[in-house]
Amino acid sequence: MMHAGCQAYLLAIAFSFSLSCLASTNDILDGSEVKVYFGLGCFWHIQYEFIQAERSILARSDTQLTAITGYAAALGDGVFCYNDGRLHAEVVGLVIPESSVSRFAAAYWGMFVGKDRSHTNDKGPNYRAVIGLPGGMDSSLMPAVQAAQDGMVSQRFELRKGAGDDPDTLGSAHVWVYDTAQFPFHQAEISHQFHDDYLSNGNYPSSYNDLVAVLQSTGRLNSTVCAASGFHSSPFALFAALWIAVVQGTLQ
Repeated sequence: MMHAGCQAYLLAIAFSFSLSCLASTNDILDGSEVKVYFGLGCFWHIQYEFIQAERSILARSDTQLTAITGYAAALGDGVFCYNDGRLHAEVVGLVIPESSVSRFAAAYWGMFVGKDRSHTNDKGPNYRAVIGLPGGMDSSLMPAVQAAQDGMVSQRFELRKGAGDDPDTLGSAHVWVYDTAQFPFHQAEISHQFHDDYLSNGNYPSSYNDLVAVLQSTGRLNSTVCAASGFHSSPFALFAALWIAVVQGTLQ
């Protein structure tokens, strides 16, 4: 049996950790900004493209960048990890002005190759094409996202309401749309942030890889209870995961 003092110590650490995680998901918004996410295959190169979009569209400095990798669109609550067995989609989450959503959506549509993602060797529901918006299909941002296809794609994409755990979109010109309140963004492990892509043209400059430390310093990135290649099995990690899940559940 764990000593009472040890239990109290672990509880305090887990509580502090959970507050840090919760703070990171509720900051930055100032009334004119919105939290969205996009997914299209492996999130490594998608993150790189959205970092470039933040710089070119919004002229953001390194400390103002928000594009981070994560998971969304799976059924169930709790902690999300790379190897958790869920049917989540790999996504990139952003915090951007509502007025710029159309331009970021255009950047997203421009990442398609025909009706497919560029990395077609990535197969399965974890790599499906997804968009997360406040309100989902009923979002006031939907017209802008739809219209942003003009001039960016070789054929129109159908936007379908996602129900969670949805199948892959490879070979089909459609994208699943999720309500970010029902299917929120979950930050991915630090090891999956600002990662080089696995294709030959994905050896990004070290200044890009170094953004991990920059976004940790701004509070946009936080440590997770997931291991680099899966979920920690240590008692503390499991306890912290359960604690975070409970706290998040009570605040929803």
